[in-house]
Amino acid sequence: MYINVKGIQDYFLRVQLGGFLIFFFLFFNLNSGVFAVAVSHSSKTDITSLSEITFSKMQDIAHGLSGFFGDINRKSSDKVANINNQKKDLVIMEMSFKSFNNSGTSLVQFEEDDDSDIEPAITQPLVYPNPFRQSSESGAVLSYDLSKDFSFEIHIYNMLAQRVFKQTFQEGFLGARKGANRLQVNRDSLGGYLLASGVYFYVFVHNDGVLAKGKMVVKP
Repeated sequence: MYINVKGIQDYFLRVQLGGFLIFFFLFFNLNSGVFAVAVSHSSKTDITSLSEITFSKMQDIAHGLSGFFGDINRKSSDKVANINNQKKDLVIMEMSFKSFNNSGTSLVQFEEDDDSDIEPAITQPLVYPNPFRQSSESGAVLSYDLSKDFSFEIHIYNMLAQRVFKQTFQEGFLGARKGANRLQVNRDSLGGYLLASGVYFYVFVHNDGVLAKGKMVVKP
């Protein structure tokens, strides 16, 4: 019996061109020494009597197929972008576009701290240096901390309990902000009013209530 080598070549050629999907299996019968080829829609063919040249041609076909599919694999692998981008090329994994309708409100929203449950409070205010000369440019600094933003007044009284100065500070503005506040007491402050040398009392008033108070001494 014999096998049509040209037919096999034509058959594998169609595989190379991608015309059909072929499943083939090679079996060796070690006991009988018979080499058989099984192809879809074909029966086993005894090729023990094939010449050495014919078998060599079949090997060439097999090697050719291996080289052909090897080339395909190499060409395909060249198109694969490494996830680590080792080729130093820009790799776009995914691209999408989104649009936002203008609703008239800002996309960025700022939330203010809710301090409605915090009572207005002032830490013990301090004047430094004390005593000081108001007539000098440096004068002194009145420092205090507020628990939150709120409006209040500062009253200054002399030893005779006479109010000699009053200043209102509005919530959120200079002197009435949450945290540390510093006020300069010198010849340009207190509305240009110069205190006579002596002892004075400063009082922080909020809603007709006294939140804090202190004493300062003005030198001549």
